[in-house]
Amino acid sequence: MHPWSIRLGSWLLAVFGAWGCLPFVVPPARVSIGSATHIDAFPGSLPAESEQEVLSLRGSAHPLDLADGMEGRLLDFGLGYHAELAPPGGVPTVHGPYLELGAYPLAAELGPRVHLRGGMYGTVDGLLRSGMAEPGLGGSLGLLLELASSGSGAFLSRGGGPVVAGYARGQWGFGLYTSASVRDFSDGAYRALSVGVSVRLPLVVGVLCCALPKFSARRSQLGRRRTSSPRWVREPARPSRDP
Repeated sequence: MHPWSIRLGSWLLAVFGAWGCLPFVVPPARVSIGSATHIDAFPGSLPAESEQEVLSLRGSAHPLDLADGMEGRLLDFGLGYHAELAPPGGVPTVHGPYLELGAYPLAAELGPRVHLRGGMYGTVDGLLRSGMAEPGLGGSLGLLLELASSGSGAFLSRGGGPVVAGYARGQWGFGLYTSASVRDFSDGAYRALSVGVSVRLPLVVGVLCCALPKFSARRSQLGRRRTSSPRWVREPARPSRDP
């Protein structure tokens, strides 16, 4: 990274920070969460420890979502990161980058820019395991049924709290998936079955600004009144105590 780009980024953050604003970018992505069950014992564990359930998380950027009319497309691809998280005291965490390729030949148009599509996808997974230096390699095949819609436009949200403004383009979607995967390490391999839900998000470029409290203006007015010239008020005469 060039030094000028670092200085420019620092300058922009300082300017937005002085205004109480924070810019943000959300890439076009598909995020999934589900439950994965190990069919085989995890490498280094006892055979009786098979069928252990872990939390499966995946998130990948899908640049084809930015094209118009792609909610009913046949092919798709993404690049992302995944993780399998076990309960405390369970098997080690497995995570790493992955490449996803998908084909969705089943498509039905339910309305303007609204499609129901289904098909199959496959992933090639890089594997990192906590407590082990050597990486592994894996892959998965899955089925996905998804309801998707596309659109673009600017947005502005200003309620009683922070103000959010920006531009969105791409696809919104909700889907159900099931997949079978293989994980191969130097000390052993195992298989897993997963089921869960996925959400497709569009590209969002915007800025988040913190709204000023409503009492700030009133406080400033009170401050100006207190600093103005004092007004002398004559105290009422006290009654005499002489009989």
